[in-house]
Amino acid sequence: MNQRGVDREALVGVAIAGGFGIGWAFWAASGLTGDAAAAVRIAGIVIGALIVAGALWRQHAVGAGDGEPRRDSMFRSRGYVLWVGAEVVALVAGNAILGATGHGAYIAAWTALVVGVHFLGFGRLFVAMFYWVGAAFVGAAVVGAAFGVADGTRQAVEASTGLIAAASLFVAGGWGLAYAAFMRDG
Repeated sequence: MNQRGVDREALVGVAIAGGFGIGWAFWAASGLTGDAAAAVRIAGIVIGALIVAGALWRQHAVGAGDGEPRRDSMFRSRGYVLWVGAEVVALVAGNAILGATGHGAYIAAWTALVVGVHFLGFGRLFVAMFYWVGAAFVGAAVVGAAFGVADGTRQAVEASTGLIAAASLFVAGGWGLAYAAFMRDG
């Protein structure tokens, strides 16, 4: 942390949450139609853009400190690289298997499950806050799969999984911004 008590690296995570939240909102909207799809897309863009802009503004307000990158950076740690590498392999393999076996409707749920496990691993390695994000993503996967079984459509899986995943990232990003403001102004 720097002199103002705000970790610039945590603000990078906030911006990532906002950006990926937009992506999940768009995925959710692909399972919806008409005005509902448009509303989810617009809300996703607005909320995500505000989170990203807020993180960038807070980073600028914090200042660069000594200008040296952190040696203990989460993003450069061996654990981070291993978890993200395993996540990519699991996503590619799982999505290929689902597609090849005729279960492509469940790709959103599989993706949320893998991302959830990734966050649970980050909770163990880095910060406990990742546990609740991971649990929310695992929950999104379970809900998405249940909606898929009940409705039988890709749209049901994408809408339910995407909405929960986007909301989880937006809450995490918003919390990160609020925490940064509290630490600065608090």
